[in-house]
Amino acid sequence: MAVIGDERNYVTAIIAPSIPAIKEYAEKNQISYENTDDLLKSPAIYDLLQSRIADLQTGMANYELIKKFCLIPKSFAIETGELTNTLKIRRTVVTQKYKALIDEMYNS
Repeated sequence: MAVIGDERNYVTAIIAPSIPAIKEYAEKNQISYENTDDLLKSPAIYDLLQSRIADLQTGMANYELIKKFCLIPKSFAIETGELTNTLKIRRTVVTQKYKALIDEMYNS
């Protein structure tokens, strides 16, 4: 997960959820989907993650709360340049690669 908020009005996040866990949840809750991208766009999956994020943010200040997020199918990786060798997020790479998603979260 990459949290974005520098020089922005509110905090957003890019999340790469566990696909097997999401698929298991979908099967248990009869959420139909054709492929992983379809599943990640499901309102039911979004609501599930939104409620989990809200639970984890209990007690945080309003300006610290993640207001919007988007889901991506693959985790950040060293091979794609998104992570350093010590597994820290390369923010410049992530913000450039996911610029369209980030802009959409702040413009919608």
